[in-house]
Amino acid sequence: MDQPQEQGPPGPFHALYLAAKETTTVFRYSRSLWLIWPTLEDVEVIIDADPNGARGLLLQAGSGFSLTMANKLFFTTGTQRIIVELLRAGSTCYLRFPDVMTISLLTLTVSGRPMCVGKTPIISKSARPRRIEKAATDMEDVEELLNWLARDGVKVNFEGYPKEAENYLLSAVRKLYQMKAFIRPLLRATLEEEHFRFVSN
Repeated sequence: MDQPQEQGPPGPFHALYLAAKETTTVFRYSRSLWLIWPTLEDVEVIIDADPNGARGLLLQAGSGFSLTMANKLFFTTGTQRIIVELLRAGSTCYLRFPDVMTISLLTLTVSGRPMCVGKTPIISKSARPRRIEKAATDMEDVEELLNWLARDGVKVNFEGYPKEAENYLLSAVRKLYQMKAFIRPLLRATLEEEHFRFVSN
């Protein structure tokens, strides 16, 4: 199926398209966005099921879902890759939304394509932009701490963190090594030789 070339739906739906980039959309609406507006960079899909189980089923189905090197779920449509975050919600969950089976659906046709939305849709502000901003400042903190250790010739002591197993911590540092090339010289300077061999292989 040919993908539409417009940047977003015309008329009154353009504002909804722009808002969708910064909001969490509930139930079937996110799926509809993939079909109609394939310019989204990421979506958060709220489901009434175990997210890990649902994620595994999506990957097994071979329906366009895959994992990034950072273990994030993404959906491929054409040449675009859309990051997908699965969140669990329901009347008894931390995210208190109506149970999925109680939501009736309304079928609409927009730009010649069908879409389903809840008759009582729930839209809330996404925390994703804040998480992205926090991740950036956290990375700055990590870099500053490693610089401080390197200046004093101090090595990271993983035994000083008894709440987490050393292998778990080293696996996290390995992921950091793989994802952030600029941090590798600092890790080389602040890790014991055996630890650096582990994270760099």
